[in-house]
Amino acid sequence: MYKEVIRTGIIGAVLAIAATGCGSKDNGAQSLLDQAQAAFDNGNYKESLVLIDSLAKAFPEEISIQRAAMHLRPMADEQLTMLEIEHNDSAMAAAKSEVERLKGNFVFVKEKDMVEGYTIHKEAKKHPLINRTGLEARIDERYNLYVVSLLNGRSVNHERISISGAGGEVSTATVAYDGASNYRFNSGGVSNESVTFRGGKSDTLCMYVAEHKGNALKLNFIGKSRYSVPLSATDKKAVAETQEYAVALQNNREAELRNAYLENRLKISREHIEKTAQKAQQ
Repeated sequence: MYKEVIRTGIIGAVLAIAATGCGSKDNGAQSLLDQAQAAFDNGNYKESLVLIDSLAKAFPEEISIQRAAMHLRPMADEQLTMLEIEHNDSAMAAAKSEVERLKGNFVFVKEKDMVEGYTIHKEAKKHPLINRTGLEARIDERYNLYVVSLLNGRSVNHERISISGAGGEVSTATVAYDGASNYRFNSGGVSNESVTFRGGKSDTLCMYVAEHKGNALKLNFIGKSRYSVPLSATDKKAVAETQEYAVALQNNREAELRNAYLENRLKISREHIEKTAQKAQQ
């Protein structure tokens, strides 16, 4: 909103200058350039860039002034980028600290027959979803969070799960039986139903667990019928911390990617400063 207020005010100033300009387009263009330079000198780099854009649109024929503005533009962008790098460095340091705080609680799993591995909480690794009813949160190699359910000894034909308690209920998306993401098997004469849930609703479900880990929660299996069990303390802790770790990993990756982008933008700005320096003097 602030940026739009600046832009609206500048456009009004440009129109006024273009209309009067003391009878000279050159004076109007120079006035805008002076304003852009003053904004730059005062550290208002976004405002300076908006003024330069307005100058380019209102007075395209003022070649010498446009050259000076085109030299000022990369200088303003350089300073703005440096401020963004400083801010991003802080975000990246915070994300890395969170990753370091949590990573000791997790292990990476990838067996020979697996196409892709996943990261799992150590407590979940100690209590795998084999012949027990429960919920497991995992992080794939692209840092996406997903959940796996297993219903042991019951026939519900569940296609989704939900977590309820603390005054609410959050559900995954529906995953129809396909023999892969949703499959059923018999182990020792006992029926088992296992479903893998991916996507944003899995994040929401895990976030709900993390936000209400101090409350009693129920794990609900929903299909042709509904079956509910208390979400165990072990599963609750593992799901909550896995959600936190996934967010930390994602934030760290985003900060690293943004850092690379900003460093490249800074390099380009400095190259443009050099290229436009000579033209500005012509």
